[in-house]
Amino acid sequence: QRSGALETWEIVNHSRSGMLGMCRSPDGATRVCHNQLLGLRTANGRTFYLGIVQRMQTDEAGALSIGLRVIPGAPQAIAARVPGAVVADGKAYDRALLMPADEARKVPASVIMAPGVFQAQRPLDLYAEASRPVRLTAVLDRGVNFERMTFVEG
Repeated sequence: QRSGALETWEIVNHSRSGMLGMCRSPDGATRVCHNQLLGLRTANGRTFYLGIVQRMQTDEAGALSIGLRVIPGAPQAIAARVPGAVVADGKAYDRALLMPADEARKVPASVIMAPGVFQAQRPLDLYAEASRPVRLTAVLDRGVNFERMTFVEG
């Protein structure tokens, strides 16, 4: 399942590095698991965050509380492909998210894609306004539905 349903969650506590104690009602439809990448949009729809599920707890009534580690920066929707790879569904590019560098924390820019893409020094074409060839260098985060990888130009 590539996209989930929208649900309304209540943020009980948050800090710069994460959102702790998010909860939703027991009738929530989306499956949530540890190390899952989630997209969060504020109520006004202007701010979008990405977070990784770090903790989960269910109370007696069945409400779910989770702790998220937020990935700093505003994600940019892009397309990406491994040059020359055979694509089963006939599409030349797959969906990806480009995360900006976080200079304060000394974290380089990264790309988020479906699991299984990473191989050290693998070439990748990133496409936003134009194609941009890069080489994958390291995995920053790996989860059940994503890999977050650093890259160098060329």
